[in-house]
Amino acid sequence: MKKEATGDAASPRKKPSPRKTSIAPPAPINDLRSPVYLANVVAPSPAARVGRIFGYLGLVVVWAAILAVGIFATVLALPGAAGAAAPEGLSDSQLLRHSDTWLAVFVLPLLALIFGAISVFVVTASLGALLAAATLFVRSLNPAYAGEQLSLSILTKDGEAVGPVSTAFTGVALSLIPVRLTRWTKIIVMIQFNAWLINSTLLLIGFLWGCTYLFTVGWMLWPVTGAGVIVCAVLSALPLVGIVWVVWRRRARFAEVVPTGAENSVYLNSWPRRTR
Repeated sequence: MKKEATGDAASPRKKPSPRKTSIAPPAPINDLRSPVYLANVVAPSPAARVGRIFGYLGLVVVWAAILAVGIFATVLALPGAAGAAAPEGLSDSQLLRHSDTWLAVFVLPLLALIFGAISVFVVTASLGALLAAATLFVRSLNPAYAGEQLSLSILTKDGEAVGPVSTAFTGVALSLIPVRLTRWTKIIVMIQFNAWLINSTLLLIGFLWGCTYLFTVGWMLWPVTGAGVIVCAVLSALPLVGIVWVVWRRRARFAEVVPTGAENSVYLNSWPRRTR
């Protein structure tokens, strides 16, 4: 007579339940409706509070002059020089008569990229610094900011910023970064970071700007006449439309361009980013 199985032998073995792995929730995004700080607040001395007023004012003047020179050099200098070298028009100029026209297929796109990238960098970097200096100057006059440090510098690493070859080892100090971060100063810092840190979006914008600039200068100094003016004007506007499209399509990427030294700061997890 068989004995009935009892206890654990009678019950079928249960398969072990798979381990549940907990996924950490994404870091909350600060909407910057109230200011946050990129560094510990350090109270400046009375002498420093007075000195920074004149320091920021001087930087406003310097960067305003650099921006004006940059706009002149990247917008007005080339057509002025080309017009002076060929007053009779580029079509009858000695500059192009003996040139190998097939080289233009290779040279002009490269020239558009180099010229456009330099132009966008100069204007964007000086604009960001000017806005930062002006904002910090206004804050230096406000008693509400008297007890805190207004700006800081961040050192880039591994050649991530624009600069000579030596900066790949020494880094570039990005200065005039506001310590108190609001929506307004976040926009300013985004302009500064995207100007100085090498990224594909600014290179693409620079290439499109170089194309429209060189083409426009060329047909205006040729000069094109009659119905050709309308056609060339439309063609000149196409890269500008492309710039607007790139800025709109890649708008989320501007906030993601950040130096290595600020990757773990509140800057990366704040407005206008929505999710991490």
